[in-house]
Amino acid sequence: MSDEGKCALSEGGSAWRDDVEDDATGRYATGDSPLRILFICTANRCRSPLAEVIAREQIHRREVDAVTASAGYMESGFEAASGSINAARKRGLDLSEHRSRELEPTMISWADVIIGMEPGHILDLSDLVPGAQKWALTLKELARLVTDPLVTDLTGRPAIGSPLSTQQIHHWVRQVGDRSLGSLLSGENTVADPIGRSDRAFRSTAKEIDALITIVFDAWFGR
Repeated sequence: MSDEGKCALSEGGSAWRDDVEDDATGRYATGDSPLRILFICTANRCRSPLAEVIAREQIHRREVDAVTASAGYMESGFEAASGSINAARKRGLDLSEHRSRELEPTMISWADVIIGMEPGHILDLSDLVPGAQKWALTLKELARLVTDPLVTDLTGRPAIGSPLSTQQIHHWVRQVGDRSLGSLLSGENTVADPIGRSDRAFRSTAKEIDALITIVFDAWFGR
């Protein structure tokens, strides 16, 4: 694992930095680098913080070179929802120090892939960085696409189960992300927001997010 990945995991916080190159080509010139995954939701207090810590735990367990961050469209500085903190704790994960972050253009440019919890999160990216939808998908879209033989054949992607490099994932995301608005809005592409509901609802959301991330990571990094 690279120094960037080790640092992000050891500190336990989000990995995004605003001093990195926006153009990934430069990052690959001297070899591969950590895959940068940005999870987004409405307020960065419920779904995306859960996704961030669940993904980070899987990355650590799989020993792959990737880092995670999360953000939302509302004001920064708020704690994670108590339901998310409790759901994370049930999984041995800690969100007690999480503080919400308002999504900024630098975060969008930092990411190799942006993963939203519902279509609106993807559509609103264009207000900050025009064209960013091309490297942004909902979590449910992504879980379907990584196991769709037609999509993998059309993009020339290696077979499911073969670990992919950061560069391969970076380019694959941009190929499948260049889809129509109708494709994004059609079907079931939403992980339901548990805000205002019981702890049981938050645990259900965490379970769903974990299952979907597992599908994606199995395809990208191998089982």
